[in-house]
Amino acid sequence: MKLKRGIGVLMCCLTVMGAFSFGGLQTKAAACDHTFLLSQPEVFKTSTYDASGHYDVYATKSWCPKCDYVRWENEIKKWTGGHTFKGNKCTSCTYER
Repeated sequence: MKLKRGIGVLMCCLTVMGAFSFGGLQTKAAACDHTFLLSQPEVFKTSTYDASGHYDVYATKSWCPKCDYVRWENEIKKWTGGHTFKGNKCTSCTYER
């Protein structure tokens, strides 16, 4: 019983700490003027899909080294392959025909 109570208290503390740290990052970015941004072109951002197939999304990533603010620009979708269907569903994503 004491172990369950201890774990519950620990989870509560971690949740509160996480909420404060997330809010702190937003406040830090809002107070920063982002005068110096580092930039890196064609960085992998995410994967996506549509009716014609699967894509990797690349974009120019700019970030502020003082406050960790990140801005994505100039997204480029690169086709990585078509759907492989088993029945009506693609085997590697949730697309249905």
